[in-house]
Amino acid sequence: MNTSRGSHLPFIALLAVSGLGLLVYWGSAAAFAAGGLYMWVMEDALSTQTFSLWTLSSTALFFGLLLLPPLALAFLRLIGYEGRALPRVPGVQRLLPWVWVLWPVVLLLGHLAFRLGKAAWLVLPPLQILAVCIPLVWFFHLGSRGLEKLQPPVGWGLVAYGLSLSPILIIGLEMVLLAGAFVLLVLFLMNRPDLMSQLAPLSEQFLQQQLAPELLFQRVRPLLVEPGLIAGVLAFMAGIVPVVEELLKPAALWLMAGKRLTPAQGFVGGLLCGGVFTLMETLGNLSAPAEDMWLVLVATRAGTGLLHMAASGLVGWGLASALGQGRYLRLMGAFFSASLLHSLWNVAALVMGITPMLYPVSAAASAGTAVWLGRAAPWVLAGLMLLLFAIVRGMNQTLRAQAAAEGPLPPASDFAENIG
Repeated sequence: MNTSRGSHLPFIALLAVSGLGLLVYWGSAAAFAAGGLYMWVMEDALSTQTFSLWTLSSTALFFGLLLLPPLALAFLRLIGYEGRALPRVPGVQRLLPWVWVLWPVVLLLGHLAFRLGKAAWLVLPPLQILAVCIPLVWFFHLGSRGLEKLQPPVGWGLVAYGLSLSPILIIGLEMVLLAGAFVLLVLFLMNRPDLMSQLAPLSEQFLQQQLAPELLFQRVRPLLVEPGLIAGVLAFMAGIVPVVEELLKPAALWLMAGKRLTPAQGFVGGLLCGGVFTLMETLGNLSAPAEDMWLVLVATRAGTGLLHMAASGLVGWGLASALGQGRYLRLMGAFFSASLLHSLWNVAALVMGITPMLYPVSAAASAGTAVWLGRAAPWVLAGLMLLLFAIVRGMNQTLRAQAAAEGPLPPASDFAENIG
C-alpha cells in the first residue's frame, strides 16, 4: 500500500517518542531494581531507601509497558498494516462502571502490605499502581462514554507524549520559574536586614548539624508567617503553577490540533492528557511510601486526578472548538475556568496543609482567621470535587446530546478503542 511521506511523519514521530521513552523507562527500571536488590541483600530489614528503589523500578517498568501500544501501533502503520493494532477485550466496557468496587479492596490490601516486612517490596508496588489507576480509568470512562473516539495515532500518541515530553516541559519550566522565585526571595531578604540577622545563625547551626529540623522549624516559624512571604507562595502555587500546568498538560493536543479534532474528541483527549499527568505525578509522590500516610495520600490523590482530568478536558474542548469552529472565545473561557479551578484547589490544599504547622494549637488563639481558613479548606476541597464531577458528567451529557442531534450515537466500544 503506497502512502505519502507526509502521512508517515506522525507515525515516525510516535515511533521515536515511544521507543526513546521505553528505553529510558526500562533502563531506569533495571538500574533501580539492581540498587534495590543490592540493598535488600545487604540489610537485615527493609529500609525506606530500599523500598523507594523497588517502587521507582516498578513505576518505571509500568510506564514502559504503557508505551508498548503506541510503539506497536506506529510500527504496524509504518509497515503498511491497517488492521486493528491492539486485540479487543470483550466485555470491558460493561465492567468499567463497576470498577470502583475494586478500589476499596485494593486500598485495604495496600495498607496491609506494609505489615509483610521484607516481602512488602513484592506486593505493594503493583497494588499501588492499581490503586492509582482505578479512579483515573473510571473518571475517563465517565467523561468519554458514548463520545466519538480518538483516531490513531492521536489517542495513543497523547499517552506517549504525556509520558515522554510533557513532564520535561512542565518540570523544566516550573524549575526555571522556581529559580526566579528564589532570586526574588533573596532580594526580599536583602532588603530586610532584621530577617537576615535571624536566619544566618540558624542556617549555620543547621548545616553544622547542631540544630534538629524540628527545632529549626520552630525557630523560623515566626519568619514564615511574614505577609510578603505568604503572598509570594500563594502567587506561585495558585497563580503561576496552574497556568503553566493547564497550558502544558495538553501539550500533545496542541501539537495535534492540526488534525481538526471535534469538540468531543478534544474533550476526550484533554481527559486523557490530564489522566496521564496525574498518573506520573501521583506515582512520583508515592516513590517513598510511608505506612502512616499511604492510605490517605492515595485516596486524596484521586480528587487531584479528577481536577487534572476535568481541567484538561475543558482546555481540550476549547482548543478543538477554537481551531475547528473558530470559537476562540470558548478557548479563552475554558482555559480561564480550568486555571481558576486549579488555583482554588491549590489554595485550599496549601491552606489545609500549612495552617496546622504555622499555627499550632498553642498559637491558634492569636491566629483566628488563619485557623478558620484551615478548618474550612477540607470543605472547600470537597465542594470542588463535587463541582469537578458535575463538570465531567455534564460535559459528557452535553456533547452526547449534540452528537445525537447531528446523527446516531456511536456504539459502545472497547475501553482501549476510546484512546485510538
